[in-house]
This record gives sequence, structure tokens and C-alpha cells, in this order.
Amino acid sequence: MAPKEPEPKRVALYDTSEMKMVLDEAVISVFTDEGHRVDQWFSNARILAGFLACACSAGSHFWPPGWPGNYNAVIAFLLLYGVFGVAAQSYLAWIEDGVFLRTLPKKGAKVRFFVKSTLPRYSDKYTLHVFTLRADQSKVHADNKPRTADMSTTWFFDSNGVLLSDAVRKHVLSLLKQA
Repeated sequence: MAPKEPEPKRVALYDTSEMKMVLDEAVISVFTDEGHRVDQWFSNARILAGFLACACSAGSHFWPPGWPGNYNAVIAFLLLYGVFGVAAQSYLAWIEDGVFLRTLPKKGAKVRFFVKSTLPRYSDKYTLHVFTLRADQSKVHADNKPRTADMSTTWFFDSNGVLLSDAVRKHVLSLLKQA
């Protein structure tokens, strides 16, 4: 039995957030098809901080002794919940800063990529930023100038809202060649 063709990705052409999500997924698939591995460490750390915040919230509600006896535990869990919640939000705001893809260096290579994109609401201008970092760098610095491409979403979706994967691949590969 022959493998099934994947369903083409279809979006509502007026929904820019859905269009951005589909385009970002297509960019990630181009990078992975080119042999770049996705760095999951930061995503896992953010998930762990969120999980710890939820565990603190649950602990404050269900700590065994009952209400006046667990007053100190409730206060401690509340403070921990705030610390872990602020840590997760701070990470999103200052460290991740809109980056949706972090790659690990290819075997034998000394560079990795951070990729971020923008698609303003009610606009068709999709902007893709590809940052090239040395393997030992973990954050984009001001001296890292990205390769940027401003593209119209009409290049990537047909009139029915179906993603044109080959067009996305062509533009992303041209940015990768510049890096």
C-alpha cells in the first residue's frame, strides 16, 4: 500500500494568526528537512516552570491539615506560584522574544539558527528573521544582524487558502543560503 499524500494545509484567508502559525510550521519543516535539529531545551524549561507553578497552586488547595492549620503552607505555595509564574512570563518576554525556532548546530558545523517572524494583524506582510549564532552563543545579541525577508502571504496561499509549500521552501532556502 502506497503512503498517503499529506492533506494540504488550509487556512481562512482573513485569519492572520492562523496564517502565521501555518507559515511558521512550514518554516520549521524546511529547517528540519535540511538536517537542522530543533533545540527543545528552552521549551522544556518553560513547560517545567509552568508545571511547577500549577503544582504549587494545587498544593495550596489540597495541603493536608485543613484551613487554619495550613496557613503557612498556603502562603509559601502562593509565593512559589508567583515566582514560577513570573519566571515563565519573563522568559517569554525577554529571552524567547518571539523566536519560534532554535536549532542545534549540524554535525561538524559551528553555527546555529534562531528564527522569528511577524505578521501584523490585517496585513499580508510576513517578515521572517533568521539569526545566525555561533554554537557557543545562547542568545541573540544586538551585534547579530538577522537575514530578513519581507514577503506577502499571497505568495504562499492560493485563493482557497491552501498552503503552497514549495513557495515557502524556496524563500526559506534563499535565506539559509545567505547565512
